[in-house]
Amino acid sequence: MVRLTIPILIIYCISLSSCTKDTCNSKLGDTFQSIDIPTISENVFDSYLLQGNMETMDKLTEAYFDSTTMIRSDKDRFGVEWQNDNEIVADFQFSETDYSIEFIETDIANYGKIVLHFKLRDREEFIDCEHGGSGDTYYLNIQFSIMESSIGELSVEDFQWEEAFNAGSY
Repeated sequence: MVRLTIPILIIYCISLSSCTKDTCNSKLGDTFQSIDIPTISENVFDSYLLQGNMETMDKLTEAYFDSTTMIRSDKDRFGVEWQNDNEIVADFQFSETDYSIEFIETDIANYGKIVLHFKLRDREEFIDCEHGGSGDTYYLNIQFSIMESSIGELSVEDFQWEEAFNAGSY
């Protein structure tokens, strides 16, 4: 019995020392505190530019938001098909305080509901925090429609956003 107890005790002690308290996610909270309904305007290149303000977690850096990528898959991270209108986006930019999305679609008001998905990297790469396991991922999903008034002015309608978190594996 003693021979079996010692190896189990050693394995238990090693596993305790390899545990890292998560100071990146649950302690710090969501990346996005609020995202304002954006405005849409036609730019000089006959495309449309969506621009809005947002409030984000204080500790995150400009470099963190610069590393945002657009998900260009027709399936979500679980392999389930989803609406993803990334093909109408020419360019996008996120910062700590605002965002912009440029569209190549010239008939944007008749496009219908637009759904876009973005991926943000592990916070541990950008700020002083740590967590166990491999890299975490944050997702920002937004959806909206563009409407045209009787006098030709465009507006953003039914704007919704959602942040999702995926902890890295151990």
